[in-house]
Amino acid sequence: MCKGKNVRRNTRYIPADYTTMTISEMFEEFMLVKKGEGLAKRTISEHYLHFGYFMNYIGRELSASEMTTELCVGWITYMLEEMEYALLR
Repeated sequence: MCKGKNVRRNTRYIPADYTTMTISEMFEEFMLVKKGEGLAKRTISEHYLHFGYFMNYIGRELSASEMTTELCVGWITYMLEEMEYALLR
C-alpha cells in the first residue's frame, strides 16, 4: 500500500450466479446503488418510468444472458422513433 495516498476499495456483493438474475432483479440492484448515491427523487422516478417503457418494449422478463446489444439498440430506436423521445445533447 502506498503511504500518504488514499486508497479507495469498492466492495460490492455480486451473486455467484448473476447470469440467472432477471432484468427486474438487476434493475432493483442498480436502483439500490443509485438511491445510496443520493440521486434526486425525480431522477429516481425517471429511472423507474424509463424501465417501465423498456419492460413494455420487451414484453416479458429477461435473464442477463438474454440481454443483447441489438435489444438495447432496438429499444433506443423505438424510443426515438415511436415514442418521439429526443436525445439530450
